[in-house]
Amino acid sequence: MKRLQMLKGVIVGLVGWGIVCPPPQVMAASPRPVVRTEAPAAPIVTDVTLSAGGTLTGQVVDGQGIGIDGALVSLRQSGQEVAQTLTNGEGRFSVTNLRGGTYEIATGQQVAIYRCWAPNTAPPAAKSNVLLVSDNTTARGQYGPGVDVITISTLVLGGLAAGFAIAAYTRIDDVDDKVDRIEKSLASP
Repeated sequence: MKRLQMLKGVIVGLVGWGIVCPPPQVMAASPRPVVRTEAPAAPIVTDVTLSAGGTLTGQVVDGQGIGIDGALVSLRQSGQEVAQTLTNGEGRFSVTNLRGGTYEIATGQQVAIYRCWAPNTAPPAAKSNVLLVSDNTTARGQYGPGVDVITISTLVLGGLAAGFAIAAYTRIDDVDDKVDRIEKSLASP
């Protein structure tokens, strides 16, 4: 009987600990610092041809390739904004009076680098217009990869508690069976 009471105390203690210190809240309260071990990749520069009048044309689409109406497109050169425009109903835009050079073109969270060439000077692989994919989906995680001691200890202790509970239930069931047999033997003449 003392073992059963001790077992109940252990189970109640483990369950109480799991309620007071659940892993998601503990993990959210103490995030691990992010350590980068590799250098950032060099930006990709895409060649594009300006049309007559130094006009740059392009389109802003979402992740499914559908044009975004009213998206703000900003052109920067050497850290200075040189032009700004909005897209039309199909997500298309154009900026005029540009000179050849390298531009950072941004819309929303998307930023791309384009080397714009004056007409008839662009390399053969240069594109005729700009395509920006503005995908606003964000994936967030609370914890980085690695071994989390609290989660592992909670899982181990939870498994132990389940094992103790099963053993206790089996023991109680055995005791109930013995009591039933004793009652039957006393009831029989």
